[in-house]
Amino acid sequence: MRRQPIVAAIFWHAVASSAPAFALEASVFVARPGVVQVLRDLNGDGDFFDFAEIRPYAESLPSSAAALVRENDQLFLLANSPPRILLLADHNDDGDALDFAEVVEYASLIAQAPTIVGLAIRGDAEILTTDPVNGVMLRVHDLNEDGDAFDTDEVIAIAGGLTAPTALAVRPDGRVLVAQNSAPVPVRILHDREGDGDFFDFAENLSYAENLVPGRHILSRTDHLAFVTRPMLDEIGLLDDRTGDGDALDFAEFGLYAENLAAPTAIASLEGDLLVATSDGLIYRLRDVNGDGDALDFGEAVSVAEGLTNVTGIAAPPPVNGECLAGDVNADGAIDIADIPGLSAALVGNGPPPNLCRTDMNGDGLLNGRDLPLFVATLLN
Repeated sequence: MRRQPIVAAIFWHAVASSAPAFALEASVFVARPGVVQVLRDLNGDGDFFDFAEIRPYAESLPSSAAALVRENDQLFLLANSPPRILLLADHNDDGDALDFAEVVEYASLIAQAPTIVGLAIRGDAEILTTDPVNGVMLRVHDLNEDGDAFDTDEVIAIAGGLTAPTALAVRPDGRVLVAQNSAPVPVRILHDREGDGDFFDFAENLSYAENLVPGRHILSRTDHLAFVTRPMLDEIGLLDDRTGDGDALDFAEFGLYAENLAAPTAIASLEGDLLVATSDGLIYRLRDVNGDGDALDFGEAVSVAEGLTNVTGIAAPPPVNGECLAGDVNADGAIDIADIPGLSAALVGNGPPPNLCRTDMNGDGLLNGRDLPLFVATLLN
């Protein structure tokens, strides 16, 4: 008897809210040729369209600047001509890396690769990148903690046999997905079964998806969900290992997540949503509001920034982790009707980015309509 009023109350809060999107309180960084810019939603209206919400973070960078990853308060930027990795850090806490010695060369890859593509962080500050010409994955790691990776064995090959890799992503379980410019095998999965730090051993480098139009960038959300940008088709593809067998080769494990995005150029995850840069200078927020497994419905793809052409990388804040009670949206230690406004606001994208630890009821790394029945069931128990 109580179920209908509670569900109705949740949807009333969702429909009654009219704010345009969630507030992106933390900084988002985008790499473009010669510059990295920082995006901050200063007025909390859920976008970066207002005065001074897009500012330079680092300038006079190589025009070949490409992928961008974030490790705590540091940014690592991939550049070519010659191939190298730059470290950007705001040492004086003034909100940028425009001052002396705030942009330094972290690793030179001239001896290892003529060109490098893709960038990902694994574990404790291990940086992974790939050599597309020779089909090799490189690990870059500051073993002696001197602030760079120029010393012996700090840049080594840890995988081979890749076919024209374009990007890579590290899953939460430590396995690595590699996007390839190869229709027969557009995505590979690398698993260090021997625990020896590389992927050279038997069955450590396998097909993850096959016979698909290749993607350009790849993003891992959970151990079974990943997204690939497909610029040629103006879309985002979804890889979902529904059977849990370590690949996306089975029926309905590849699908369309978003479409009509002009040649997406970069992708990042932000607290249950996706940020996607497109070739027309826009950045979109994608959210599966109704829980149907895609962002194809009305209001599920919203532009939050403009005028950012040639974006080659996005680095968003890491997810909020920590012990919590799923459903305790307002963090008062209990799951009750006081949590309804916060959950409904998060579902429609009103307010700050949702704390997934408190709102992701089914543990799939997303906040959407699939979490609502579990929240109601928990509330009634």
